[in-house]
Amino acid sequence: MRKVESWKPIEEKFEKRMSKWKLKLLSIGGRLTIINSVLGNMGNYWLSLFPIPIQVAKNLEALRRDFFWGIAEGEKGITWVKWEKCCLNRSHGGLGINDLIDTNLSLLYKWHWRLKQEKEALWTKIIFSIHGKDGKYDGNSLKNTKYLNNVKIGDGSSTSFWSDRWSEKGVLKDTFPRLYALETDKGCAAKDRCGKEVSEWPRRRRIRDGAEKEEETSMRTMLSNMSLNSSEDKWIIPAAPNGTFSTSWIRGRLEFQKSAGRTSTNLWQKEVPKKINILMWRITNNRIPVREEFSRMGIDVPCTLCPFCEKEVESISHLWFECDWAVWLWTRAGLWWKTSIPRKNKLVDMIHWVEDLKKDNKSKIIMKVTIYVVIKQIWTTRNEIIFKKFKSRKACYPKPNNLDTVLKDEIVCQLKSR
Repeated sequence: MRKVESWKPIEEKFEKRMSKWKLKLLSIGGRLTIINSVLGNMGNYWLSLFPIPIQVAKNLEALRRDFFWGIAEGEKGITWVKWEKCCLNRSHGGLGINDLIDTNLSLLYKWHWRLKQEKEALWTKIIFSIHGKDGKYDGNSLKNTKYLNNVKIGDGSSTSFWSDRWSEKGVLKDTFPRLYALETDKGCAAKDRCGKEVSEWPRRRRIRDGAEKEEETSMRTMLSNMSLNSSEDKWIIPAAPNGTFSTSWIRGRLEFQKSAGRTSTNLWQKEVPKKINILMWRITNNRIPVREEFSRMGIDVPCTLCPFCEKEVESISHLWFECDWAVWLWTRAGLWWKTSIPRKNKLVDMIHWVEDLKKDNKSKIIMKVTIYVVIKQIWTTRNEIIFKKFKSRKACYPKPNNLDTVLKDEIVCQLKSR
């Protein structure tokens, strides 16, 4: 199953589910739902049994990336945010899309865990009878998961002294490579070596001075601080909840490594549709098609001025927070809340301001939804001016006297739709 050709059926199914007509008809929120469902329904079976080839993973990720950004096959388009970031958890600044390789590794590790835990199961006995007591399976071959293989040692009868990770020193064949090279029984159990003098272990030849002697001394010191007991050896994951296996926890650890532990404010609000949440996410990441961004990317635009005031360059901070039209909207929103909204130039700062208010949780949710609706309406009106060629916002938007009613109706609609 390592050959790329063997994965063609999966690629074809992905292409079918993420078809061109869906790309054109669905909103970006709908496309996000399709992307997540396609992996859950069709990919998990294969990913849980076979290591996915790198080229296949790249092909499938390219399919998902282009579908999400609305780029049809054979067409060129802009992927506004790196796909690797889209696949991060929302708390790490992503959209919570499952990475294919991380999912593959976590599902494969499930079998390694079961092989170690279910030694009396029929399927395990069959594998051992065909392939030997280790099943010809090396859990350390799973990239980035070596640190997960840990044994809480008991009597040491079912733990490999050299190959299993039961000591704080790690896998002993890696920590003591010279002693391991001299060992004549490399598959010995922990009980065969613990409690016995290191110099008496069976070897190809005697230990020489220098590095070999240093390893012998270090090994003797390590073994003097541990002892076996009558309980059974138990495989655990020390950092996981209750030390038990969880594919979601392993996937989270792999992601944590990629994000270097960096966290981000999670602006996802379940009370509004996904497409609005994605809009807020793009604004927070400064990756949205305002005229300043096009100019920075070297794309020629006829005019870089704000379509509302036509005074300043259309940037994210100006369009949503500094333009006279935007300031007027935020002032109206403050009147609804009977408070004065401080001048902000970033969405995340405004959300933090709401979080710090001494109000109940329900009131904060309504305030956040109001903020999202105002931002969405500014973006919608801006696009109507540009693409429908209205001369000004007045031609495509209600008069100021009716604006309160329009926005309030939109807020109520969003809250009821969830």
